[in-house]
Amino acid sequence: MAKQIIMIIVIVCILLVLAESKRYHRRCPSRDDEHHVCRYLEKKTYQATLQFCGKCQETAVDYSQICHYLDFKTWWFEQGCRNYKTVDVTVLFCIEKCCDGWTRDEDGQCSIEDDDDDDDDDDDIVCENGGSSDNGHCSCPDGFVGKHCETPVCTPQCLNNGVCTGRDGKTVCVCSEGRFTGKQCETPVCDPGCQNGGSCVVGTYGSLCTCVPGFEGKFCEKRIKDGKCPVPTDAGLCVNACRADSECQNKQKCCKNSCGSLQCMAPALTECTYKDKQYPIGFLRKNDSCTSCLCKDTPNQWDCVTMGCPALTCDKTKITPNACCPVCDDTHPPSGNGPSFRHCPKEKLVIHTHEESFIDIRKSVNLTVVDSSGVFQVRYSKEIIKAVSCSCSKNIHIVTAQSKPDIYGRIASCHFSVHVLDNHPPIYSSCPADIAAFEDEIISWDKPKATDNIGIKSEKIISDYENNSKFPEGTHVVMYVSVDHEGNVGVCRFLVAIYKRGTSDPTMPSELKKENRDNNKMNITLSVVGLLAGVVLLIVVVLCALYCRRMKKRRNEQTTGSDSYAYNNEIYATTHTSGTPPPSYGKAGGMKLPPEYITGDDQPPMYEELDVKVFSKRGIHNPVYDTSVDLDVADIEVQVQKEECHKD
Repeated sequence: MAKQIIMIIVIVCILLVLAESKRYHRRCPSRDDEHHVCRYLEKKTYQATLQFCGKCQETAVDYSQICHYLDFKTWWFEQGCRNYKTVDVTVLFCIEKCCDGWTRDEDGQCSIEDDDDDDDDDDDIVCENGGSSDNGHCSCPDGFVGKHCETPVCTPQCLNNGVCTGRDGKTVCVCSEGRFTGKQCETPVCDPGCQNGGSCVVGTYGSLCTCVPGFEGKFCEKRIKDGKCPVPTDAGLCVNACRADSECQNKQKCCKNSCGSLQCMAPALTECTYKDKQYPIGFLRKNDSCTSCLCKDTPNQWDCVTMGCPALTCDKTKITPNACCPVCDDTHPPSGNGPSFRHCPKEKLVIHTHEESFIDIRKSVNLTVVDSSGVFQVRYSKEIIKAVSCSCSKNIHIVTAQSKPDIYGRIASCHFSVHVLDNHPPIYSSCPADIAAFEDEIISWDKPKATDNIGIKSEKIISDYENNSKFPEGTHVVMYVSVDHEGNVGVCRFLVAIYKRGTSDPTMPSELKKENRDNNKMNITLSVVGLLAGVVLLIVVVLCALYCRRMKKRRNEQTTGSDSYAYNNEIYATTHTSGTPPPSYGKAGGMKLPPEYITGDDQPPMYEELDVKVFSKRGIHNPVYDTSVDLDVADIEVQVQKEECHKD
């Protein structure tokens, strides 16, 4: 029976835990028709600036702008200038409110159906964060705004992804734990600190260590060789052949190959050589009117493309100076150069993708041909260029454009390079809603998932506490951060607010306030029930004690009454065994008598030698006889009667 009761209790507890955990698995966007609560994703997009070091275009004047970069010609670090790169950051967070047609009741639940005719007469409006209702309107305390005082506003505003929220009746900036501190989250924190001369600075989505040349790692704890790893080209061995640069010979570095394994490689090139001259990565060099070459960080360095020539309908052709393709020679073209492109790009074109993973050159460039004889169709060597998941020269392409030949066989040609850049940050399709709970509860949520048009390079969670664990009292920021190959950042952000049971914090959500009141009522009820149970138990114990005492007294009285009529001659009592004579008085195994009665023979002492006190021990009077001669029975009876009469 006890096992069955324990099993029922365990099942009930499990069901309560499962029922309680439902509120933690609140995804966004979502709609709860049972409680009439709707959750929407709100997006905030801004630009962040990344800092890096490179060659100075001009002499640096401000010392704070001076840094050190690696000169690959000499393999030595030289003084340079700080450069900056702008990337896009998109932050998603959840907005929760009553679904259309519903408003909150006095407990903060979405249970009242809207009635447009009675909106102006509604005096039961729910005010949050310590606001007070006044004729159907909320009077909000300092720092809170909105119809229900539901929106906290921090002045000055929070920095570095800090979140403005309410706590203990006031607005505060909640910073990313362990990464920023200060009233506005303005001070970066790198715990346990940057090593080997690194500096803690503000990054795109958190604090980070910037390392001096020769070191890398989260805290600049790893010593590295100069240079960067090259873009993998060959598959290589699918087995790790190294773990760090120090295991590689000479200037080689420990880098990933196309198989994803580590092996020693020569560092990536930053310049290409042509006729003893150096050209930077991405430089487009025209060998002649037909061939263009692009400098890439590959072993072959130069990627060359030769323009094809269209077919001519004339019988005889010829080659003209500075022309790539032949022209007709059986006609006499008018003076002039023939068709030409109006705006052929002279510099490298940078074209950004949007939600797609490719660009359409025809729409992005839209070249036009100028000629008096009419409009010419343009043909591109590459019309669709797909971006790849790396920030490297693989996203730099040579494009040639040609017009159709005119009646004389003349064409217009254009050579240019295109750098495909992705400025579309990763997007989370869902994001958990803010969580509010008590400190004795397990906090859990569904992991959000991010997607990107090109591909996600890295993803991590920023939180000092794990999913499916307990959080300490306070408000905590949890962020999932995804970064694509261009450094664009997508963030899913939500708060975890933990309260003590029984707290009177006015900024506590209404659902917890109601649960807190219900718990207090239950505690009072349990206290009263416990008190009554204690009183009843005490009464039962007292009654049991009285009953036991009475029964014991009765047993004692019965025992005393029976003892008054008993005779106890214990000095002569022995344990009689059938067929065995009683032991001798003088032996150790027999009855023990006082020392004065123990003799060496087996005969009992004479009666006249016994002390009368032995027989009057329990109030029994045995008269002392003067002789050991046998007495007549009649004489004994007469003597007894005389003694009884004498007593009367």
